[in-house]
Amino acid sequence: MRTSFSILIVLAVGCGISPADERARREALAAEGRALELAADAVEARLLAGEVRLAVWNELEARHRQISEVSCRVADAHFQDMTRLFEEQVEKGRGKHRVRALASNSDGSSGVGGPLVPLTRER
Repeated sequence: MRTSFSILIVLAVGCGISPADERARREALAAEGRALELAADAVEARLLAGEVRLAVWNELEARHRQISEVSCRVADAHFQDMTRLFEEQVEKGRGKHRVRALASNSDGSSGVGGPLVPLTRER
């Protein structure tokens, strides 16, 4: 058993890595570690920028939805007011038409109370 252990030690020493090779290997590993850290930092920065961009777009979407809702309400109220005013103008026009019709149909003869006078006033 001692002999096999001795053989293993001799083989390990004979196949061992020189100190210069060990130093070069450690420096290469350290450089690779620094490169991986820089790459990880870049990925993290991109992820954080993506999160910020997503938050901005979500805020813009929420504001757009709110503004669209308010705009639709205002447009609807404006349309209803326009419709109401149009109907009032039509009614006013009908009233004027009736007044004119009454005035043109009345003959010049006056009755007991005088000529026919419409009961509605023009504005």
